[in-house]
Amino acid sequence: MFLRKLELIFAEKVSKTYGMKHLILFIFFTMILSLGGAAAQSQTPKEAQNQAQKDAQKETEISVSVTSNRLYIFNAVQGSEFVIKNMLGEKVIKGTIKNEKDTYDLNLNSGFYIIQVGDVLKRVIIK
Repeated sequence: MFLRKLELIFAEKVSKTYGMKHLILFIFFTMILSLGGAAAQSQTPKEAQNQAQKDAQKETEISVSVTSNRLYIFNAVQGSEFVIKNMLGEKVIKGTIKNEKDTYDLNLNSGFYIIQVGDVLKRVIIK
């Protein structure tokens, strides 16, 4: 009988301790998550503008294609840059996008090239 009472008292204390540990861990992780969110929101206006520009580019997928030595770029942000590199990584052409739908004459030798517009990379073959 005495042992049974001790078992009940011990079990009660263990469950209170167990509950307290969970409460402390919950509070601790909640604080960490809220601090992480606050740090992410503290951007300078320039960073916020750059992030908004990147988000706008992701919402409208940039389309890049090449036909008959002509480069077609659709849905790119006006004023952003494009770079064309050969397979050795050397810059061949660099330019600024003037319109959302833009066309450029390339006059490149036949071969493989990499075109970069913002975060979009495209491998193309010029024949």
